[in-house]
Amino acid sequence: MELGENKDWFSVRWRTEHRSQIKDLGKLEWSEVSRVPVLPALPSTDEGKSEPVTIDTSAGKTNLSPVGQMVKALEGHIYLVHTNNGKIDSYAIFRVEALVRGDNCRLTWKVVPSPEHPLPIRKPPVAVIRQLESNGLVTPVELLRPAARLSAENQLEEYSCILKNNTGKAIVAFSLAWTIVTEVAGKESSVRELQVNESLIHPDFQEDHKLGAIAPGAEDFVEAGPTYFGVNSSVKRLGVSIDHVEFEDGTSLGPNLDAASSQQIAMVREGASKYKEWLVQIYAKTGRSPQVVLHQLQSESIPDDIDLSSPEMRQGAHAYRTRMLKRYNTEGSVAIQKILQQ
Repeated sequence: MELGENKDWFSVRWRTEHRSQIKDLGKLEWSEVSRVPVLPALPSTDEGKSEPVTIDTSAGKTNLSPVGQMVKALEGHIYLVHTNNGKIDSYAIFRVEALVRGDNCRLTWKVVPSPEHPLPIRKPPVAVIRQLESNGLVTPVELLRPAARLSAENQLEEYSCILKNNTGKAIVAFSLAWTIVTEVAGKESSVRELQVNESLIHPDFQEDHKLGAIAPGAEDFVEAGPTYFGVNSSVKRLGVSIDHVEFEDGTSLGPNLDAASSQQIAMVREGASKYKEWLVQIYAKTGRSPQVVLHQLQSESIPDDIDLSSPEMRQGAHAYRTRMLKRYNTEGSVAIQKILQQ
């Protein structure tokens, strides 16, 4: 339909009692759609009555009322439709694959489960794929009680396990390898995710890291998620194994495949070091003012001018900032000055 000078609109308004809604989710590929948001239907009205449609195309803008019953057609955009006419109550999404202005468009579409009435939560099977090799009767570090929870067939909200340290040394860093198997149109595929946990962030917090380390004989609850997949995907099962464990004395265990885990742990520590270097520069440039540094620590984001080239480095920078703030809250600005002058 056309509105003034504006061509190519989608409308879900073709009966007065219709309560349907349509929403532009943005320029997306199908692979980028993992979760369908709730799109409430319009409130019920007396039979045969409805709020009139108001269209204002003045001042170069198009304003519609009620909102949500007409949207501009744009190539490459994905739209969500909630159909509700008293007899049908369903959700669907479609994508504009091609658009010839004022003439026609080509769509791909699919019906999706209603997010207002989600499927019952399912717990997919989770297995420990591989424990570390034992050096006797006891496995040095082992995984216990793996579990997972879905909020929808393609939405893995959380997955977890217990890591137990059966050695006489504290664990300062470790990584788990999660394997998630999904199915699309009867075909299974899998993804492997490394989950890195690091307590020895920086030498400045040598004493603090002991609180995060896993002491001999202790257990640690390890949780990951959420992870969402495409709308046609179904999570079938998960597996978890230990890829790398680092102890307080610098020794390690685990396959550390392609050295990926040890490299990620090193990048976490590098990110913490780079963040400290940046704080030291700020401290020096502002006449050694702890208040300026505190302002930076309390800001919500890490500045872009710090060379943090990986998520692990950013993780390390955030961890360093968190520990600096904790030290300030317990010891005051003198603690910040002491660390920055080391």
